[in-house]
Amino acid sequence: MNLTNIKQAVCKFLFLVEAAALFILISAALQGTLALPAAIGYGLLSFVGVNLLSCLILPTEDIRPEPRRASRPAPSRNTVPLQVVRGGRSAA
Repeated sequence: MNLTNIKQAVCKFLFLVEAAALFILISAALQGTLALPAAIGYGLLSFVGVNLLSCLILPTEDIRPEPRRASRPAPSRNTVPLQVVRGGRSAA
């Protein structure tokens, strides 16, 4: 497992934690245990923070597979044995 895959897994985990935190904030704001402006402010700051952290962790280049190069077709296994015939005659 290379480092890029580990970084992607960490970022996915951070986004899942962020989604859970936002769900908890929405629930607390609906129940009245947390003020609505505080919930919105914390949600926005944590969303921006997780996005900034993931931008620092992940590379900036596009992660795309390299285009496949055209390869030569494999030679046919049913080859005809050739024979050199001297004297201008054709091989049978």
